[in-house]
Amino acid sequence: MAGRDDGWDLLTTRELNARIIEAMPGGIVHVLADGTIRTANAEALRILGLTVDEITGKYTAEFETETVWEDESPCALADYPVTKALMTGQAQPRATIGVRRPDGSISWAIFTAVPVKDPRTGETAGAVVTFLDITERKQAEAAMRQSDRMASIGTLAAGVAHEINNPLTYVLANLSMIDQRLDSDRTYLARRIEQAKEGAARIRSVVRDLSLFARTDDEAYAPVDVRQVVRSSVRMASSELRYRARLVEHLDPIPRVLATPSRIGQVILNLLVNALQAIPAGDVDGNEVRIATSVTPEGKVRIDVSDSGCGISPELRDRMWEPFVTTKRAGVGTGLGLHICRSIVVSLGGEITVETAVGQGTTFTVILPAAEGSYDSASEPDIAAVVGPARPGRILLVDDEPGILTFLSDALSDHDLHVAASGREAIDAIDRREFDLVFCDLIMSDLTGMDVYDHVRDNHPGLAQRIVFMTGAAFTPRARDFIRDVDNPVLQKPFDSDAVSQMVDRCLTARS
Repeated sequence: MAGRDDGWDLLTTRELNARIIEAMPGGIVHVLADGTIRTANAEALRILGLTVDEITGKYTAEFETETVWEDESPCALADYPVTKALMTGQAQPRATIGVRRPDGSISWAIFTAVPVKDPRTGETAGAVVTFLDITERKQAEAAMRQSDRMASIGTLAAGVAHEINNPLTYVLANLSMIDQRLDSDRTYLARRIEQAKEGAARIRSVVRDLSLFARTDDEAYAPVDVRQVVRSSVRMASSELRYRARLVEHLDPIPRVLATPSRIGQVILNLLVNALQAIPAGDVDGNEVRIATSVTPEGKVRIDVSDSGCGISPELRDRMWEPFVTTKRAGVGTGLGLHICRSIVVSLGGEITVETAVGQGTTFTVILPAAEGSYDSASEPDIAAVVGPARPGRILLVDDEPGILTFLSDALSDHDLHVAASGREAIDAIDRREFDLVFCDLIMSDLTGMDVYDHVRDNHPGLAQRIVFMTGAAFTPRARDFIRDVDNPVLQKPFDSDAVSQMVDRCLTARS
């Protein structure tokens, strides 16, 4: 090295370290013992979306409200890797954390924190935080989850269309026959009407099951009736099931689970699809798919999905949770189903395990923590059994669909009815007269039912809790949050005249 004149020997150790830190592919932040940020390299500033002036001299606590864990729950200051490193003097393991940037987007990174010791005293003088940007990977995983969800539903789409078209065919046929023989045979008409109603009820059930999987991941967690989700998932898979295996269900009463129906439903449907695809078609009596719910000795929720199929080979079993690894034949499945199932279950604080043997079948077991103070009941209360007939009331009907207004007017003809074909008409009517009850559509083309509610709450507060909301699907984040947060009754479309009458009886009886 003697005689080199390229300037290398002129670099001080501090300058060399600074250049190395700046050239590192990951973000690096130096934090002092009191939590003050001293320096950050260019990659750290890029990931965080900040400038040198915006980060230097700030306390890590100032970023607490802008960070979340991998499951998007808030990341408390005491749990930060850097805070733990400063308090314990120990290096902290990797943790995936999302940081909200000033433009509102979230940067995801894998963080580590290593304490820096004062060489004179041995005490912790600060910490070095390193983090690697994985935002693109997280976005790709989200896209894969959505793709796999659509792949699972796509597998069953033909069967679902079959389930809808069969009852729809005889609904339309019966209505046509009723029209042709309107005045000739009342007994015949009654039988045909009953068949049409039964077919419509089947269509309603299929649509409600489909709506479970149309929900998005921005839903807030709430106690979920797992058995109800299991039944919906089984109905979704019924067309495929009937040609492959017998279904055995043992759905014991269980606590509810803090989650979203769509996430629980995706896990169960994926496991059911896996079970069905492990069984060849053609021997329904000889094959079996079993699904069971139970409570563990620790009080947790247990879901078992078993099949009598081909089982999983040892070499695949070791890798089956990895993305893009599939036990199915080429062209069947994406290889993401089990990976996503485990990701969802772990994010809910649970675990998923498997028992399998080649040629003897497979059992997947999901264990989830129970929501506090929430237990699934065997059946819902019968509203008609707990309320008596109500007095006639003055009722405002609000919907921008003329057919709905006509139907409600016929169903509630014993009451003093007023109709409004828009949210603006509803507000005008409410400002001019008093009503005992309001039936209001949630989503309308001008003002929504939420806007009507806000006006009533601010100007006629006594009426606010006497609004019954009608909805076919709360498909916007605002609508979902609104339905979750208000205590008002909700009628899910499609509904029948019995449901409407029972709702009116219950509400007017409570007002009496």
